[in-house]
Amino acid sequence: MQLIVTPEVGAQLSIKETILLIKTAGNFRAKEAISYLKDLIYSSQVHYIRSTAAWNLIGIAKVYPEEVRAVAAPLFFNKSEEQDIRIAGLSAWFHSGPNFAQLQVI
Repeated sequence: MQLIVTPEVGAQLSIKETILLIKTAGNFRAKEAISYLKDLIYSSQVHYIRSTAAWNLIGIAKVYPEEVRAVAAPLFFNKSEEQDIRIAGLSAWFHSGPNFAQLQVI
């Protein structure tokens, strides 16, 4: 499966369409969805879009744990980030099945 949403197409989507695309990408649990969600988390100006993208990492965490951890950990450790996005990052990180050494970081 290949998830292609170009910046030109993404800019034309309404918030409702973007949320639908985020949820669909998360439900497919495709590796390509991780980079799409990461881009939305770090670049969107709409908090609800950022939050939804962060929470949808949880569904992908069991399938691609290392990739999700690479996105989720910086979300959690960024103290300037919104609280709900930090919690979503922590939840995604826990769902990725970190080992004992990684758990000790917290």
